[in-house]
Amino acid sequence: MLSFLNRAIRYLFYALFFLIPLTFWGSTSELFEFNKMWLTFIITILIAACWISKMIITKKFIFKRTPLDIPIGLFLLSQIISTIFTLDHHVSLWGYYGRWNGGLLSIISYIFLYYALVSNILNDKQGVVNLEGIPMARNDLITKQLPSEHQREGKVRQDPALAGPAFLNQPFVFNILKISLLSGFIVCLWGLPGHFGYDPTCLLFRGHLDVSCWTADFQPKIRIFSTLGQPDWLAAYLAILIPISLFFALSNAYSFFTRDKRLKINYQPLLYSLGYSLLTMCYFIASIYTQSKSGFIGIILELVIFWLIILIKQNKDKLFFKLFVICFFTIGIIVFLVGSPFAQINKFTFPSLQNIFSSKSTSTTHPSTGGTQPIAAPAGELGGTDSGKIRLFVWEGAVKAWLAHPIFGTGVETFAFAYYLYRPAGHNLTSEWDYLYNKAHNEYLNYLATTGAFGLLTYLSILSIFIFLILKQIFRNKSIIVIPAKAGIYAEGSPIRSGMTKETLLIALLSSYTGILITNFFGFSVVIVNIYLFLIPALFFLFIKQADFNTDSQQLGKPLALSSGQIFAMIITFLIGLYLIIVLINYWTADQDYAYGQGLDHLSLFDKAYPYLKSAADKRPSEPVFKDELSVAEGSLALAEAQNNNLNLANTFAENAINTSDELITNYPNDIIFWKSRIRIFYALSEVDKKYLAYALQAAQEANKLAPTDAKVSYNLGVLYAQNGDLDKAISTLKQTIALKKDYSDAYFALGLVYRTKALDKNGKLIDKEAEANAVYYMKYILNNFDPNNADVIKNLQSWGEL
Repeated sequence: MLSFLNRAIRYLFYALFFLIPLTFWGSTSELFEFNKMWLTFIITILIAACWISKMIITKKFIFKRTPLDIPIGLFLLSQIISTIFTLDHHVSLWGYYGRWNGGLLSIISYIFLYYALVSNILNDKQGVVNLEGIPMARNDLITKQLPSEHQREGKVRQDPALAGPAFLNQPFVFNILKISLLSGFIVCLWGLPGHFGYDPTCLLFRGHLDVSCWTADFQPKIRIFSTLGQPDWLAAYLAILIPISLFFALSNAYSFFTRDKRLKINYQPLLYSLGYSLLTMCYFIASIYTQSKSGFIGIILELVIFWLIILIKQNKDKLFFKLFVICFFTIGIIVFLVGSPFAQINKFTFPSLQNIFSSKSTSTTHPSTGGTQPIAAPAGELGGTDSGKIRLFVWEGAVKAWLAHPIFGTGVETFAFAYYLYRPAGHNLTSEWDYLYNKAHNEYLNYLATTGAFGLLTYLSILSIFIFLILKQIFRNKSIIVIPAKAGIYAEGSPIRSGMTKETLLIALLSSYTGILITNFFGFSVVIVNIYLFLIPALFFLFIKQADFNTDSQQLGKPLALSSGQIFAMIITFLIGLYLIIVLINYWTADQDYAYGQGLDHLSLFDKAYPYLKSAADKRPSEPVFKDELSVAEGSLALAEAQNNNLNLANTFAENAINTSDELITNYPNDIIFWKSRIRIFYALSEVDKKYLAYALQAAQEANKLAPTDAKVSYNLGVLYAQNGDLDKAISTLKQTIALKKDYSDAYFALGLVYRTKALDKNGKLIDKEAEANAVYYMKYILNNFDPNNADVIKNLQSWGEL
């Protein structure tokens, strides 16, 4: 039974690294991260059931200490405390809906997986397993002999670095890395066709091998994202894999070129090296097609670190320098042929030069066509404000949120609420002025704002201590140790090199980890990135055997008799695990109903959306997002039924919508989305009964308190003041709106109408010439500065006799 549980845990970890990058589903509200997070939860539960069962069988607490115990414990404590004092307990526990990764439950899962990995990955048989996966008796390491000519030439000695169980878990580590590379290769194969207009995802969901299933703002022909869901996330994932694939390419190349010339030539390492080299190039090309600047910077810097350490360690070996030159020469060729995310570099690439010459040729041949200029690169990723400028505003807001909550932050994953409170007014002048930012687009500032100084410092302590430990291990020896291919044996004076160098792999792991830290600086982590963030250190400790391992019989698979009490406890353990999985599946199916209903809701098909939204809320009544969307649909249905004179049904829908909204703002008073929904509900009901306008105004006032610099919230508040008859406050608020966003055409238009209303009495007679002049001024301001052909403005000015 123990052997089965050990194998089950091992294969569950294989599934984790292989399946998570590939997982997505078309009928959920978020295709990618939601499904990856839920699968991670399920795998974590299964591993937990197996681990607990092992402890039940052995009657021992199986838990292995590592050098990161204290920083991890403090980091977990910071997340728990931040969740206790959060702006929103539900969000802090589960994560922001639409992101999920980063909530307390996800952090607990990653930490649990870390300890499950270092505590349970042992061999099924007693003894050491060498790099080829061959079990060997611990007291007889030298079971594989050298070729007979080596035996005759000199003495055979055992490498002391390989004595004992030092490499107990290395086969598993290599398996995990190879499985990761295979999964990454499938991700690339899935994503690369999208760059050329043939996205397999569209074929899977719509039956058409094109990119028509994506919106104009989400085009793989411009930026691929494959199964990761967003270009920057794909680039961050590929940045993790590139040093690992490069390690396998390098180790096999080194093995081939430093082979013993007295032996028959074996071309297998050379073929492997070429294969891994092509895989590395595939990853790099895919990362370029993401057009992710953070990913490109991360990859280049991590490769600089990779080669810098190798050249320092092996400065006398010319082969390493040659391989280094080949690596960066290949990168240069790829960038020249394919391009990069940076316009400054692209000026010197082949596509740019080709466009220049093509443009000149076209201009000469067809001077009258007007088509001589190449298409200009957009200012942002898909047009609009440059993403770097937007990030600066978001980072500024994050720092302001931290200064207001310096110790424990605003609460785990509550950045959306924090940013609305402290959002710089300058953000209103960007192309993404009305976007909801639920992440700081900088992992470290995100932790700082949401979990305070305590959270960030403990997080950084994990990263810095791990980097210190791996660097210490790498530089423990003066030069790179080459692990022999056969049983850790050296021929006197002439090692058999397999290319599997211990320090080189550690350098690759360090480089991958550095890539995570760099891409997280310009963005934020997602599920697969956090899995590697927490489990690369675990793989490191397994590889060098620095976890507190023992070789008790329960870990080595000896059969043990089980009592009825142990069997019962194991059954209860797996039943609890099954229950938790059923809860997750129920949540997942509820999300599918919510996604379908939300889609219909956005098409104003409220009667068709209602059953699905009601089903979602019934399946998962503790999820406020489902109730919020349901309340909006009920408010709209109340209006529709009232207009159809179905007053009883209209009253029922109205009552349900108001009660649900009351519940949400009572339980989640800091969620501005719920306040915005409340405005929509009461505004819809006000078309039937004007008394609801006052309630809409109250909701807008509360929303304005939560988002004082949001121009759209301020605009709605000004309009509602006007509709409630408070023209002076409407004018004041709309002027504040214009101060927040000087290019807000709708605010100028509303201000003009309010001034016009103030200028006339109830009979339409002009009583305030100054107000009339202001009304004309703001209307003409729109024509002169925004849209000279604005039909609504022209119509109003003509009716006022001003045109």
